[in-house]
Amino acid sequence: MIEKYYPVIKAEMPNLYFVSLTIVSVPGDKLKDSIEDMIQTFQRIKDKMRKRDGINIKGIRKLEVTYSPTRHDFHPHFHFLIEGKTQAEHLRKEWLLRYPTSNPAGQDVVKADDGSIIELLKYTAKLVHKDDYRKLDDGRIEVKIQVKALDTIFTALRNKRTYQGFGIRLKLNEDVSELDSEVYEDILSDIDVWTWDQDNSDWISTYGEILTGCDAHKIYQVVQAKQLR
Repeated sequence: MIEKYYPVIKAEMPNLYFVSLTIVSVPGDKLKDSIEDMIQTFQRIKDKMRKRDGINIKGIRKLEVTYSPTRHDFHPHFHFLIEGKTQAEHLRKEWLLRYPTSNPAGQDVVKADDGSIIELLKYTAKLVHKDDYRKLDDGRIEVKIQVKALDTIFTALRNKRTYQGFGIRLKLNEDVSELDSEVYEDILSDIDVWTWDQDNSDWISTYGEILTGCDAHKIYQVVQAKQLR
């Protein structure tokens, strides 16, 4: 998505602001309803700004959910790329009117840079929380995956548009059409150990086999090259 949309965003929206809008964290059984309410609230704000305030707003919305393993609750929030400071600040004001219990400090409006675009397009849910890394005595890193929490997040996001463009010609599509599923007829029964190799940006087995073959580092090289221009 970064490689596909980064240059288009830069061309269509030269005066970008990065906006973060949040609500109070919720338990898992309230997550789906909270997300639906947030999406509807933003739609009402957008319509009100256009019809009653005479402010046309354009940009990109991303829905993101994080999980706290210490509090065991979920934090749904929006990140936006909004064209124009007036529009961005007006959106923030309208959001706080509808969610008065939200922390005003968490409703952020800053001038966007290249890193803001990359941040918006990176992910919808963090698969690993920063507190779930633990260094073992032998120097290895143990990572805990919050599987039940991720299942709650992905269930709540099912059939929701996590990315949405509004007021712009850019049509966002999260599907990667170039990738196809593959059927493996012969699955080896023995167990292997896969180790992350930073130079290859991939996992490598004890036999030297690369797990995914994804050239993810090339995408970052493209983005970094664009940032230096």
